[in-house]
Order: sequence, then C-alpha cells, then structure tokens
Amino acid sequence: MTPLKISVQAVLFDLDGTLLDNLEQYRRSLTAALRDYGFEPPPVERIYQTMGLPGIQSLQTIRVPPDQTHEVWVRWEEWENRLTDLVRPYPGIAPLLEKLRAAGYRLGIVTSRTQGILVTIPAALDLLPLVDLVVTRDDTVEGKPHPAPVLYALERLGISPSQCVFVGDATYDIEAGRRAGCLTVLSTWDGADRPRLVEPGPDFKVASLSELAALLLD
Repeated sequence: MTPLKISVQAVLFDLDGTLLDNLEQYRRSLTAALRDYGFEPPPVERIYQTMGLPGIQSLQTIRVPPDQTHEVWVRWEEWENRLTDLVRPYPGIAPLLEKLRAAGYRLGIVTSRTQGILVTIPAALDLLPLVDLVVTRDDTVEGKPHPAPVLYALERLGISPSQCVFVGDATYDIEAGRRAGCLTVLSTWDGADRPRLVEPGPDFKVASLSELAALLLD
C-alpha cells in the first residue's frame, strides 16, 4: 500500500461495518421487524446491500410500502436496542485510532444511526473518547449518500475536504465522501458478501486495518 503523499489532517470514519461489527445485529433486527409486520425478509445479501443508508431509506430500498416505513423503522430500532450485545469493535480498531491521534490526525465518525440509538450501544460509546466528533443522522437534513453529513463534520473540525480522508465500507459512504470532495477509502475487512461498486470508484481500497495503517501512518 502506497502511503499518502498529500497533507491530510483529518480522517472521518463510517461507524457500522467500518469501526463496529454490527452485521449480525443488523440482519437479525431488520428481519425481526419485517416479520412483525408480515413482510418476508429479503435474502441476507440483499439486506447487507442496504447497509450505510438511513433506516427509512433502507426500508424503501427493500420495498416496504411508504405508509408503513415509519412504523417498521420504529420496530426495527426496538429490536436493535434488544440486540446491542451483538455489536463489537473490529479487533485492532481502538489501537489504530489511538495511533492516528498520536500522529496528529483529527478524527471523526459520520454515521447513519440516530443519536438515540447510538447511545444504547456500549461498543460505540467505548470509541467516542478516541475521536474528536460524531455526526449522527439527527445532525443534517440529508443522510448518506448525500455529502451533507461529511461536510458538516468538516465544518465542525475546521478542515477543508482536500485535507480529509473518508473511510467507509459501503457504496453510500464512498459516494458521500467523494461528493464532499474528500479522498475516499473503501474498507472490506467486514467480510460481508455484498456489492461495493461505485463509479467513479474509491481512491483507495483496503482489506485490513494494517493496510489502512500503512496508508495513513507510514
């Protein structure tokens, strides 16, 4: 992995699937909510394709009728609250964030989760002291793949897009980061079997934390 040769001052991360392993929680909670309302859950790979979108948009993508998306979404959040023990940081995430901070990077998290859900996840709360800010779905009118959440994070950090790297595991992350003017890094260490194709593609693609460390720290 060739290290970055430009002046990068900040690194923004998606949360789920990038810093936190929430695949099982996501699948089980969405499946349970759909079944509660009589919907047949889509195949697992289709469920994973919706990761990175705000909840309402995820439900719209799998064709929940518009007049039922809100109530299904509320039930989905209820199931997520019951399954927070399934969420874990990927091994090595905390040490990597500590090294990035020691190297002088400003760090942030840009997530499609709401603040109300975020604070119920112990694994997420453990990471908050390691970053400078968190942008949730409550902070901007538009969510990813719109660039608004990324731009809002940059505004709060006082960093220009050209000095920032956005790291995410989903197509929607890369699109949001690219549209905001950041360098983008697609992470694939979650191991989920799902499409991650974006046009134009990410600036970098990494399959492990060690590759990301080599890119940012070497």
